[in-house]
Amino acid sequence: MSDHRGVEELIAFAENNLNERFGVKKASVILDENQEGDPVSRVTLLMPNPDGETWDLDEMRALRQALRRAATELALPWVTLTLIAESEPEAADVFAQ
Repeated sequence: MSDHRGVEELIAFAENNLNERFGVKKASVILDENQEGDPVSRVTLLMPNPDGETWDLDEMRALRQALRRAATELALPWVTLTLIAESEPEAADVFAQ
């Protein structure tokens, strides 16, 4: 499978399969390298604003695990995750595509 197709499938997984459970509004995936030069899948998710100061830790851990499982099944590198609340000013910039 080409990396491009895998990226598209991971985005679709996040936006479709995770939306109902976690409220993912939009996803972005970039194949990159970490500081050590190892490949990573940088996943950024646009999320509804948390009910409190931040999202529930257990829910976010489950979200990260689901994304990492999906990336592994798609033969993509390790997932790093960034969450952006829909009220954050940078949300428009990140997802302006």
